[in-house]
Amino acid sequence: MVANDRGIFTIDEKLSIDSEKNGRKSCDEGEKISLDEALDRLGFGRVHMLVIIAGGLCLLTVINESMGIGMLMPVAQCDLELTSTDKGLLSAISFLGILTSSHFWGYLADTRGRRRMIMCTLFGTAIITILSSVAQNFTLFVVLRFLSGVSISGPSAAIYAYLGEFNCNRYRDSVISFTSTSIGLSAVFVAGLAWILLPQTWAFEIYEGFFFRPWRLQLIINTLPGILAGVLIGILPESPKFLASQGKTEEALAVVKWIHAKNSGTEATQLRISEISSEAQTKGGDLGCLKSLLNQMKPLVSSTYVLNFIIFCSLQFGVFYTCAGVGLWFPDIVNRVLQKAGDDSLTLCQTLDFKPNATSFELLEDTCDDSIGTDTFMYNMLYGLLYITGYIILGFLVKLFGRRILLVSVLGGSAAIGLALIWVTSRTLVVFFLSLHLMFAGVSISVINSSVVAVFPTHLRATAVCITLMFGRLATFTGSNIIGHLFDINCQLTFLTSVGMMMVCATISLFIQVKKQSS
Repeated sequence: MVANDRGIFTIDEKLSIDSEKNGRKSCDEGEKISLDEALDRLGFGRVHMLVIIAGGLCLLTVINESMGIGMLMPVAQCDLELTSTDKGLLSAISFLGILTSSHFWGYLADTRGRRRMIMCTLFGTAIITILSSVAQNFTLFVVLRFLSGVSISGPSAAIYAYLGEFNCNRYRDSVISFTSTSIGLSAVFVAGLAWILLPQTWAFEIYEGFFFRPWRLQLIINTLPGILAGVLIGILPESPKFLASQGKTEEALAVVKWIHAKNSGTEATQLRISEISSEAQTKGGDLGCLKSLLNQMKPLVSSTYVLNFIIFCSLQFGVFYTCAGVGLWFPDIVNRVLQKAGDDSLTLCQTLDFKPNATSFELLEDTCDDSIGTDTFMYNMLYGLLYITGYIILGFLVKLFGRRILLVSVLGGSAAIGLALIWVTSRTLVVFFLSLHLMFAGVSISVINSSVVAVFPTHLRATAVCITLMFGRLATFTGSNIIGHLFDINCQLTFLTSVGMMMVCATISLFIQVKKQSS
């Protein structure tokens, strides 16, 4: 921060002033190059690590907010007087909020900037979550969780564009894959924290009839990484690619020089760059918000991008149906498998004998049991560690084999493991195969998102990521509710549906048209 006659410069003002000074200097200092060339010269350094940390904390918060509620429902059911129907609505309501707002946040990120939107929505999510932690009744709690989903939808997609646009092509895929380990870390974070907090029995009476219990504290702690992510992103500048796409080449050059100075500690003149090529797109006149939003989406369905756009939307739908739709049932499925002690000759469906309205967490007519077994925490932590391992391995493999081959392999592997899951016996193998089936599908999301970042140009990138992810959230919302009915009708059909989607996704991945974008 720098003082001036008005008080303090923001980082954006400082960069703007630096860019004006740089513009007055002689062009003998360097050459005019594209931003991609400039990013390639920057390589990888301390600023890029800070971007990864901020992005990781952001993704950790996204999963904590959208999936973490599943761990809290068993112990919150007495306070909120939850029925089975209430639990189903509560588990999916955040995804409904994400679904309804994804397009709008993508539009804002592509037209107003990534950094400011991500910061505002992260802080907004924290405020809404803190308010929901003191909600006394179910109706108010659901409304606030919906608003939390609306808010967290912003960074959930825009962070991928922000991450990718700070890195050159040779590092971009690996950076996104390694940052995505935070998705698996969320399961470890939430389950580990729950293991510490939820067995405790303390309660503070805030006012008559309202008690602040451990699950409400966990709700607040779940959102703290988002506050830290917002602070870190506040330290970082706007995406240089976004600035170049808006024709703000001097500001983009100032960002590049700032990154170089922070990474190397040397003078920016060593970069030998005097000017960044503009990547600005031709714009029409001033449009209303709705017309502008629709206008931003039109290029995605043009002949240039429509095939890839349809493929990515389909991939997100199929993958999220499996890793999130089925994944929301993971704790309950594992709990039922572990309760069937003494017979390792049964298949998964024979073990389940699924009855959706008779869960171990069901409210009884006269009593309310809000206890939760420690095995639930342990298996969710192991599930999260499996995800982290998968993302780390994927980060190395993507550089060796490329996105398309890796997508086909990972999605095909998920389909094969899911098919074997139907007939495998032994409780240990059932839990392990189920975890692998979900994990293989889940880790492919980072490859899909990095492919979207690579295929679509800067001025469409965040919109494309947000809309394709919107189809994923739709699959989660509908899948988590449909799966309960499928279990009741035909258990094997539940998993065959997931397997079929993975096979279709693996097949259509072959048709992704990979073209390097200059922007």
